[in-house]
Amino acid sequence: EVIVRILENLSQSNELPNNSSRRVLHLQCDNAGDNKNWTILVLCALLVHGGLFTSVELDFLHVGHTHECIDQVFAVIANWMRGTEDDISTLAKMMFHVEKLLNARLVEEMLGCRDFGAAFEPFLKGSMSGHSFPYSYRFVQSARSGEQTTVDMFYQTSEGLDGPWYPITDWLNEELLSGPPLRGPLQMTVETFRDYDATKMVKTSNRGKIVDLFAESLAKLHAQHVHGVRCLSDESKQFWLDRIEAAHCAERLQERMGQVRTVLDIEALSDDVVVGRTERQNRTHVLHRQEALRRGQLDGHFTADRMRTITVSHTMYTEGRIAKWNAADEVRNNIVRRLVLSQNRSLQEEFVPDIGELVVWAYASGREQAPETQPLFMGVVIQIVTRGGNKPNRRPEPAIDKTGAVPFALGIPDLDDDGTMTSACILVLTYCPHSHSATNYEDMERHSGSAFVDQRFTPIQYPSLHENDDPQTRMERQWIYLEDIVACAAIVGTPIEVNGLNLKQHNEPFRHKANVSGEQFRFNSDDAPNRYTRTRVKTAIDHHRCGVATSTAHMCTHCQELYHVHTGTTL
Repeated sequence: EVIVRILENLSQSNELPNNSSRRVLHLQCDNAGDNKNWTILVLCALLVHGGLFTSVELDFLHVGHTHECIDQVFAVIANWMRGTEDDISTLAKMMFHVEKLLNARLVEEMLGCRDFGAAFEPFLKGSMSGHSFPYSYRFVQSARSGEQTTVDMFYQTSEGLDGPWYPITDWLNEELLSGPPLRGPLQMTVETFRDYDATKMVKTSNRGKIVDLFAESLAKLHAQHVHGVRCLSDESKQFWLDRIEAAHCAERLQERMGQVRTVLDIEALSDDVVVGRTERQNRTHVLHRQEALRRGQLDGHFTADRMRTITVSHTMYTEGRIAKWNAADEVRNNIVRRLVLSQNRSLQEEFVPDIGELVVWAYASGREQAPETQPLFMGVVIQIVTRGGNKPNRRPEPAIDKTGAVPFALGIPDLDDDGTMTSACILVLTYCPHSHSATNYEDMERHSGSAFVDQRFTPIQYPSLHENDDPQTRMERQWIYLEDIVACAAIVGTPIEVNGLNLKQHNEPFRHKANVSGEQFRFNSDDAPNRYTRTRVKTAIDHHRCGVATSTAHMCTHCQELYHVHTGTTL
């Protein structure tokens, strides 16, 4: 029971050995019959047969010299108990102080034990004899082919390290231990509790009277005082008397038995090992990928234009997952590159979206909100204003407003704005998440990247005042700065594609050919044909704060490293 509980606890914390080729359990025991019996041997064989371990080593010390490491632990507890002034008169108090003393990972009361003997009987071959003589046992996974697993069992009677090993052939059922591993939990019963009156706590006097020695000891300790303090408090005495009462109550004993686990699921433990090994390999792969990226950056491969993609071979990951990582790396690099170019006043035209392009933008609300709290919208670019450029240059107009939300005013870009993220003012037709289709932007929640790409979007339209009103003229328009654009083709590395929205560009004025009647659209599926647009947009949203940060302290670790690569300094 103790061995299995420890393994189950290690499994929950993902600390079982997960090497794909060698997982060894070493059990060091004394020569007591509780440790040297056929039930323990069957358990060791099953742990190997089920794939949890590749081998189990069960060793015993020489008779008369069986002081183990655990005995030293007991000595530490005993010495502490002799000198402590802490109250340890109940189980809960005792467990608390022992856990603190030993810095133990698990201290719990064993309410009962599973009946391993009854559950393991089918694995026993006849009767066992002579098993008390060996000093060591070995259980080794010798072959595994598909569903078939073979366990070889050996014992050693010599105390020498190089003593001969002998195969076990007539103790355990080889047919069961050379076939498919156990599938699903092995159902067990709970070992029957001993009758309280049959324990050493109760004796019968010469006169035939039954005497409860434990209860008498409690009464003596409760009556005894040391320096005016009872040796056993009223609370502690009542605790132990309640335990005695519970031991005589069939209903309470049954309730206690119901709290004992009654299954042994080696398959689940083995699956946890595989999961743990996969997670470790995943972490290792990520570290290798990051190291390859860092070296490429330091060598100058990723500082010009857009980041090149990396494919790391010999991993458990699919090409699709690697492609998504590369897409996210490209987006982060473009975000930081745009920031660095703006700080150097050398932002290039490539970061200004084209008329008719679909973008994701953030409502800045007079620059009062932090970037990570600004609500997000979709928008179609219908006009761009720059200083002296080849794009239409007219004074920006305020967005149509019928519900009271007042957008901030923008000024015409001037010489001081050249090469920065305020070098262009952009007019967009506004689409918002379907859950909030109104112009009161301040009340909108900020969606995470994952939540935003899963949204449905609909245009914000105002009520028709005349029968012949063009639906497009009733759509919300908003002027924004270039820095308010969270995702566009220049940032995500590919045009943003959605289902249900068809864009067509004409000469001035730009005509919007879809969604004027309130139809909804959403992002395309995340796959190779559209270059994982959802992953790219999600990454751009999640790193929006990094792209407008005034200090690297406000950036994530990835973007801090990219900023250093592009500039050689920290912000």
